[in-house]
Amino acid sequence: MTLNTLSTPTASTENLLNLPSFPELRREDDPFVELIYGDRSPNECPMVKLDFHVIIQGGLAFTKVTRTYINKTAGPIEAIMTIPVSVYASFFGLTALIDGKQYHAETQPKQEALATYEEAIDEGQTAVLHAEILRGIHSLSVGNLGSQKTVIVTSRSVELLRFHEGTGQLRIPLTVGDVYGVSPSEEVDTLTTGGPIPEATLHIEHDAQNIELAGGNLGTSEKGILSSKIPANAPIELRLTGLGASQLTGTAKDGRQVSLHISPHDQSWEPLDVAILVDRSGSMGAHCRTETGILSESQHQAIVRGLRELQPVLLDHDQLALWEFDTDCERVGEHTYNHHGNFRKLVSRLGDPRGGTSIGYSLEKVTEAEEGKDILLITDGQSYSLDVEHFVRAGHRIFVVLIGDGSLEALVGHLAILTGGDIHFSFGADAGRAIQSCIQGMRQQRDLESVVDFSESGIPQRIVTTRNNATVEALWSDQQDTSKDEDEFSEAVAAFAAGMAFMKAKKEWSTQIAVEAGLVTHLTSLVLVAKDAEIQEDLPKTIKQSLPTPRGLTMGIAHSGSVCYSQPVESRQVFANQAPESRHYRDSQRMYSPLLGSMDVPSSPLSSWRSSNVIDLETIKQFGLRIDWNSMGPHLVHFQLEKIPTEIAKNILDLIDDVADFADHLGIPHGQCLIALAAYLVQDSSKHAARVYRRIIKKYDQEDFEKLVSNFEALS
Repeated sequence: MTLNTLSTPTASTENLLNLPSFPELRREDDPFVELIYGDRSPNECPMVKLDFHVIIQGGLAFTKVTRTYINKTAGPIEAIMTIPVSVYASFFGLTALIDGKQYHAETQPKQEALATYEEAIDEGQTAVLHAEILRGIHSLSVGNLGSQKTVIVTSRSVELLRFHEGTGQLRIPLTVGDVYGVSPSEEVDTLTTGGPIPEATLHIEHDAQNIELAGGNLGTSEKGILSSKIPANAPIELRLTGLGASQLTGTAKDGRQVSLHISPHDQSWEPLDVAILVDRSGSMGAHCRTETGILSESQHQAIVRGLRELQPVLLDHDQLALWEFDTDCERVGEHTYNHHGNFRKLVSRLGDPRGGTSIGYSLEKVTEAEEGKDILLITDGQSYSLDVEHFVRAGHRIFVVLIGDGSLEALVGHLAILTGGDIHFSFGADAGRAIQSCIQGMRQQRDLESVVDFSESGIPQRIVTTRNNATVEALWSDQQDTSKDEDEFSEAVAAFAAGMAFMKAKKEWSTQIAVEAGLVTHLTSLVLVAKDAEIQEDLPKTIKQSLPTPRGLTMGIAHSGSVCYSQPVESRQVFANQAPESRHYRDSQRMYSPLLGSMDVPSSPLSSWRSSNVIDLETIKQFGLRIDWNSMGPHLVHFQLEKIPTEIAKNILDLIDDVADFADHLGIPHGQCLIALAAYLVQDSSKHAARVYRRIIKKYDQEDFEKLVSNFEALS
């Protein structure tokens, strides 16, 4: 193997702060770019360094990702990253270095972990939360990171390689393209691109005969560890050869020994009965690249070429129906006999890229046509608009080929898992190999039933399943491992087996399995609180770190065709954080200056107090919906009106008299009472509003406050 340095340049620490938050190309292509990103300075982006350490043994890949955060602002922040992940990966551990001390996360039920994290935010404690937003999309939050402070967070995951004809493939997604449709997540948890490219390094240990890094080369250290500088605006893709069946061992959290047997499938020749559904949306016109990193044909052209390469491996009894979709979905034709060139002619009828990405609608149309026992979906996966459970009930195995640097496996990958299919990847130029990997999986006998054995109390004992063109068996023995040596790869083996068990377990057992194994799932999250680190007095401002724009776009190569969003995106008003300067405002500030301090008004029993004015809660709620609680919240907690936009400050002063009696009864300064009430009324739609409400009301009688609000709500 030739060992050289990576040919693709990466950002250095020195020039990180000078990178634009998104390229000019994005402003032209996407009308929503200003709405999503605003004018946030790249200097605010807290993650400055990204390190990967991958250990591959016996077809299993254990990955440690270390992210270094630095708060370059004047006050505390909450740094949030929403990141794409492999739908098959099991995330099982997290540590953080805070104020020179190492902290270890614990796994809690999802809502309990969120409550633990929010309580830490309220108390000014530094905390870290790793949660699953959707299958294939995770969120990593570092809360109360003090000004000029550094936090280093390390997360751990493990997954199976994807096998095809003696090779194994590992893909670690780092970015996504433009996601069409409407995200079911909160705005802060929605995937966004256009962020700076952090410095990134890759270290690899493996037991294969040979390993290749797509798009770059690997150097070696004195200890034999392969390494490279890598661009963080493209997935990491490793391809290994010289792999065979393997037996791995690990230790579960309860001390039991776990054995894992991985056996890649041999080539099978079962006949196909498949509907092939090809994405021709506008985003498929983006240029792809070869393994050397050189930009080549469009993603759609690569798919057409890859499908043509299927002709030699088709059998006489194969039945294939070819469909294509964008905003609409149409049947192209069928292949029922293997005459020379017949399938190639059918593929040549596929149209050019255009329109949006209506994956859900297109799958519905194909399943209604009742063509094919299996469905092969070839797409860049950039859609939130997909009802996974609906298509699981349709009874088809769904296999997925994802194309391009910015491909997103969240929902389509989840769909493949639940239907018994598989998912394979291509940067575009190697689309034929990815398509043939899926075809190989489809040819496997459908009667390879999974074995799922649990004890009566839900403890996993044995699981056999097929995944990534391999048969995987996990076996838990009653024998306890008495070794005291901490072996991270052994823990990874056990975590992978636990992840298999979680996916196969009954619903009532799933949370127990995930908590005991320390997994991040849709039911559980990882959370840590640095209780003895420095306390932050002010509320943190949330800074969303966007993923880098995928490499093809940052190099100035735009896709052809028009882009169409499959569902409308609601616009929202974003207020600039500018100091008010009008004379009227300054005069109003002096008039209401007594409200800025604390007031000592004795509280009377609830039953003895009646306000002569009924508060118009709807008006205050609508006012609350107009507030950018993230940027304004830290100032509103202290009623610092000089630090918020003039229009909002005027609204506050206009509404103060309406809550005067209410505030006097509770002993809350009028201004802070109004802010607390507005935040309380909209807290269900804004976690930042909820934080403002809790921060203000914790000094007063929260029970009285909420009872009185309930009375007003009943009257209205």
